[in-house]
Amino acid sequence: MAGAAPYLWDLNLSTLINHTSNAQLDITLQSPQGTIVTISTDNGGTNDNGFAGTVWDDDANPGGQVPYVNNNGLVNDQLYVNLVTASPLVIEEALSAFIGEDPNGDWLLTISDDTTADGGTLNSWTLQVTSLDAAPSTASAASSNSTPVAITATGTPVVTSSIMVSGLPTFLTDLNMTTFMSHTFSSDLDMTLRSPQGTIVTFSSDNGSSFDHVFLGTLWDDDANPGGQVPYTNNNGLVTDQLYVNLTLASPLVPEEAFAAFIGEDPNGEWLVTISDDANLDGGSLNSWSLDIQTGSCGAAPTATPTATSAPPTATPTDTPVPPTATVTPTATPTPGSPTGVELSSLDSGSAPSPVSAWPLMALALVTLTAAAALLRRRSTR
Repeated sequence: MAGAAPYLWDLNLSTLINHTSNAQLDITLQSPQGTIVTISTDNGGTNDNGFAGTVWDDDANPGGQVPYVNNNGLVNDQLYVNLVTASPLVIEEALSAFIGEDPNGDWLLTISDDTTADGGTLNSWTLQVTSLDAAPSTASAASSNSTPVAITATGTPVVTSSIMVSGLPTFLTDLNMTTFMSHTFSSDLDMTLRSPQGTIVTFSSDNGSSFDHVFLGTLWDDDANPGGQVPYTNNNGLVTDQLYVNLTLASPLVPEEAFAAFIGEDPNGEWLVTISDDANLDGGSLNSWSLDIQTGSCGAAPTATPTATSAPPTATPTDTPVPPTATVTPTATPTPGSPTGVELSSLDSGSAPSPVSAWPLMALALVTLTAAAALLRRRSTR
């Protein structure tokens, strides 16, 4: 990618992957700056072609309150159906880990097929990148609740705790959370955070195995795991792939669903943590929790109309498809009337420009990378 504004603000990924056993696939995306984000590991069951047209977006699942059995829109908790594309999906990590990076350069999609016998093809993939000329101005504030809430060992209790936030600017740009939670069987816990605007994010469901007190001081942060290239057995820093140890704090962790879903919302009002203990006999307590909220502002921006070109790759006998090079050339002219004077148009291969309005965006680049010849070769890595 070349010619995009240097401060990445948002990124979505689309994949067209055919495979006859989705859960064999472990998928990552690496930025030009070297940050690696896990898209999916071992999701989709034995179903075919579940990611054949998937849009991966941190905002794909604004609901889903615990307790639940499935939570469609979240890659780990989606109810998959054979030969049915699951889309849109929130990735296993957080695409917001790329925020602030320069998007120009080579992006790399890596796919590891961790079991023999089934195979498929990466047909094509697309990045939608929105970037700014400069970082927004930001300020941070912390709020906490130190009133303990018991999680009883009898039955399957659901408990809540809230934090009231007031007096902050009205555009959230980042959020981290810290939990001091004791429990004698950590994977019994399914936990969500709800914003004052009603967006619900699952930060953990059924993680931590049978171990005690692994979330007793955990910092939850979309940026907690900048590495972790597949193939891997464990990936510490990612709540779904952490190697947990009894009576040992796991921190920091990327939540199961990205906190980036809250970006752009007014943070003032009641924030609510909900904890569902989905098994009998073990219990614990939410001793305290806190939020670190960052808000921001950005000046007016011009209109950007990028164009994108891509070249198909040359087939290589490797397990990792080699992405083609892509060039993005944005041009800008002032346009009044959008939220901050911003009106964006994107141009994909073979399609007409379509307007997109957003705050506080500067340039949007839509790049399609075709990899029809890049086979996902059968391999066994673990």
